[in-house]
Amino acid sequence: SHMTASSRVLFTHPDRPCVQPGVDPDAWFPDRCPSEADAKRLCQGCPVLVECRNYAKENRMGGVWGGKYFPHTRNRIFKSEYTLND
Repeated sequence: SHMTASSRVLFTHPDRPCVQPGVDPDAWFPDRCPSEADAKRLCQGCPVLVECRNYAKENRMGGVWGGKYFPHTRNRIFKSEYTLND
């Protein structure tokens, strides 16, 4: 697993837009590339935006991370891992 202290904060911060009640985490993992505006809108106001984007770049993640869409599929993350809480 690629968990480090910084990525643990990234995956557990309660104010992330992607883990709010009623939000569908699948919106961050669309089948097709969203517009840049849509990707930014999904992550608007996120307190860990930059860390999230960097994590995606470093680990070749696919989906919307830090307001940017990454097409990588090598490390598509699962919803259960994405919403990790401890």
